[in-house]
Amino acid sequence: MAKYIIEIEDEPVNGLYKAKAFNTLVFDQNGLDRLQRYEEPPKMWRAKRGESYYTLDLCGYVHIRTDQRREMDEWNYISGNYFQNADEAAFYRHRVIVDYRLMDSKKRRWRR
Repeated sequence: MAKYIIEIEDEPVNGLYKAKAFNTLVFDQNGLDRLQRYEEPPKMWRAKRGESYYTLDLCGYVHIRTDQRREMDEWNYISGNYFQNADEAAFYRHRVIVDYRLMDSKKRRWRR
């Protein structure tokens, strides 16, 4: 099944809601009720160029870095290793540790 995002006009005309950017696609209230409302996911915080952010190294130590929009800054951001303060970074570290301990300790695979 394919999923589509369609913007719908706020006010009905003659009981029909027109889909924006489509001249012939309309929904009555029943059809509109069956559509799932799309909510834009919240955007992750990103420091401005030259501002500081926090990250974890491979040993789990928290480091403060300056975002210069270099490859490492981009990688930290898209991988989720990019935090507004040291407390957020430390919380993430503890979450990773808990996830690791939930794995099968002998095989280091996820338990089923």
